Amino acid sequence: MHEICSEHTSDIQVTVWCLAYNHEKYIRRTLEGFVSQKVNFRFEVLIHDDASTDHTADIIREYEKMYPDLIKPIYQTQNQYSQGIKPSEHYLRPYAKGKYIAFCEGDDYWCDPEKLQRQFDVMEKNPDVILCVHKVACINEDGSPNPHVFPEKTCGLHNDKILTQEQFAALLFTKCDYPFHTSSYFHRRELWDSELNQKLRGVINGDQRVLRSALIGKNVYYIDSVMSKRRMQSVGNWNQRFSVLPDEKKLEYMKKHFMGDVLVDAYTEHKFHKLIAVSFYQKLCMGIFNYGKSKTISTLGDFRKKYRLRDVGFKKVLFKYLLIQMSPKLVSNLVQFKQNIS
Repeated sequence: MHEICSEHTSDIQVTVWCLAYNHEKYIRRTLEGFVSQKVNFRFEVLIHDDASTDHTADIIREYEKMYPDLIKPIYQTQNQYSQGIKPSEHYLRPYAKGKYIAFCEGDDYWCDPEKLQRQFDVMEKNPDVILCVHKVACINEDGSPNPHVFPEKTCGLHNDKILTQEQFAALLFTKCDYPFHTSSYFHRRELWDSELNQKLRGVINGDQRVLRSALIGKNVYYIDSVMSKRRMQSVGNWNQRFSVLPDEKKLEYMKKHFMGDVLVDAYTEHKFHKLIAVSFYQKLCMGIFNYGKSKTISTLGDFRKKYRLRDVGFKKVLFKYLLIQMSPKLVSNLVQFKQNIS
């Protein structure tokens, strides 16, 4: 059972998707990030509370009363995630009115009041861009600063720029793996409705689906400004849940993740095959070092033959992987040097 509040209007340009569950400690800051946006267009915030057992829903109701034309909650009485139901697909997508979709989960927040306007302007001026992202700073669970950022320095992004399909694919598959955080996503609705995105449902997580679906034929725009904060190790955080899984489950997740890239490889008619092959070998290296050689090889090794992955040198990938793991600062300096002389 669920409850949907407020009517939607047809002139809304942007729909914000927010997933919340037991985010009592964080959700007020998230909501403040929404209501403080300064824009010259109409937008709505669809916020899905998945039957929180704390006071998350009560705080959302406060903001719903103060901003009834902006905050549009969906309150669950039974937890949907535990039943295998994906809220974004089942409860947010059907009610979204905007031609653009933006994301921010209930433990993260937007820190720039002009974030939506800047991304909206980029998309309106660049019809060849399907996804706009930006730099994201990390904070610890208690809100204190954390040194991590998205994208990482090794990605080599230091200015606002348009990323072609080839440049974005290189970042996604070989340079960064997860270059941009969810709280920075701002994309055309057609990306979520695309055939590729739907093919990847149930195979990989929604944030990774968005990034891979951006390869359907248009470019990506990167804004080199921190406009949101990602909270590390918060209650219910995906990384926290993943960290306590047994190695077998982690390897299964890795295998499923690569199955998603196999689907992308086929859908794009092998346009990025070599990059995807390198990505597989990087994941193989990560598995060997984190979960043990025998388990990793037995779980993932069959992909080498089945999906034509022998056309990329494993030793070269292994060397790069070790270099990045042991000396990330050196790699970052080398990337910067290469850019300066190019």
